[in-house]
Amino acid sequence: MLTRGTLIYIGQRIVLIAFTVLAVSSIVFLGIHRLPGDALFNEHLHGTQYELLLHHYGLDRPLWDQYTSFLSGLFLHGNLGESLVNRGVPITPLVLRELTVSVEVGLFALIFTIGLGMLLGVVAAIRQNTWIDYLLSTTNLGQAPWPEDDQDDHEQDGDVAPVDAERRRWLDW
Repeated sequence: MLTRGTLIYIGQRIVLIAFTVLAVSSIVFLGIHRLPGDALFNEHLHGTQYELLLHHYGLDRPLWDQYTSFLSGLFLHGNLGESLVNRGVPITPLVLRELTVSVEVGLFALIFTIGLGMLLGVVAAIRQNTWIDYLLSTTNLGQAPWPEDDQDDHEQDGDVAPVDAERRRWLDW
């Protein structure tokens, strides 16, 4: 069962994620609308054709109305709108198709790095206090540096892990 502190922490993180998504979407939305030019501009469109296209995409409405429509479509329906390049094609299936590729690559990278890290950790443990151990430990230090404040707090409490103490001794910290 989750403790009260854990539930509060999770709730704070969810609220922070919501505010971050809102802030980023606002910045991107306003930034795109502030760009010079017109995404729908085409020398073959004239007068009413252009106005119909603006109306179709909702670009003839006020900016706040466009933004609230975008947010409600995104959060209530998962709708990212239609592509301006490939007119009439919904964006959400395109993003989901590409997302599956990104997830596959990310999972492969995760499995590869965990496997390689475990293998190198076993090698360093077997060859303890040899040049192989020092090389792998130094490489590990370069890949994952410690936050400075967290490191100092542990040193003041006297609870520095033996591995950290050994690495610091070897690196003259």
